[in-house]
Parts: sequence; structure tokens; C-alpha cells
Amino acid sequence: AAALASFVEAESRSLPSLSTTASFVVAASLFARGRTHEAAAHAAQAIAELGKAPMEEWEELLRLTLVESLIALGEDAQANAALDELFTLVCDRARKLSRPEQRNGYLERLAAVRRAVELARVRLNKPLPFFATLPLRPPPPKAPPSQSGR
Repeated sequence: AAALASFVEAESRSLPSLSTTASFVVAASLFARGRTHEAAAHAAQAIAELGKAPMEEWEELLRLTLVESLIALGEDAQANAALDELFTLVCDRARKLSRPEQRNGYLERLAAVRRAVELARVRLNKPLPFFATLPLRPPPPKAPPSQSGR
């Protein structure tokens, strides 16, 4: 898997939108094989490329790969800084989801998001903020009470 991911990464260098994703896939496969130094380097490279070519999917997992690689390397300060960035990203994305069921789905169903939230709670002492479930628009005015009792 790592060899195939490296091949795809090399072939996608001329396509910035695919290059970021390819760097992430390499990082994830290296991390899965216990090659944490290389995984951290590839994840950091992919994150640096996000400004030029944002990822359509998997940004949370990319950032989590960097965090977990740094934790495995004992680089606590760097891991916590990367985790803080990831937690801010997760909270910002959750805040933008106005429907509670969509927000809850994002926070509870995506394994990378759940893991990021748990790590932030444990390592940074940061719980999820309260996301208001109030409607964004005030409800329509109520009709005046009926005058049928006269």
C-alpha cells in the first residue's frame, strides 16, 4: 500500500488538487506501518499544501494523522499545537452546520472527528463548545387569540 501510495504521490505532483490527497494517503499508510517519522513529514507536507490545493475530503483525518504521528514520536508540544488547530477546525465546521442532526452526524459519525474531540478533551482540556440549537430565524408571530368567547 505504501509503495502504491508513493507512486500515486509522485505521479500527481503536477496536479495540485490530487497532490495533497496523495501526500495524505502516503502519510496514513506510513503511520499504519509504524513509520512515524516519515508519516509526520508527509502529513506536514500535505497540510502545508492545503493553502494551494484544499482537500475535498479527509482533511480532519490528515490532520489527525499528523497529531498521532507526533504523539507517537513523543513530540508533545508539536502534537498539542497541531491538535489545537485540528480541534478549532472541527469546531468551526460544526458551528457552520445549522441543523442539529447534521452537526451531530459530523461530530459523532466521523471516526477522525470523534478521535480529535476526545484527544482535545484529554490532552488540551478542551471540551466541545455548546452549539446553540435555537432556530436561526425567529418564529413567525403568533396569531392574536380568537375572540370567540364574546
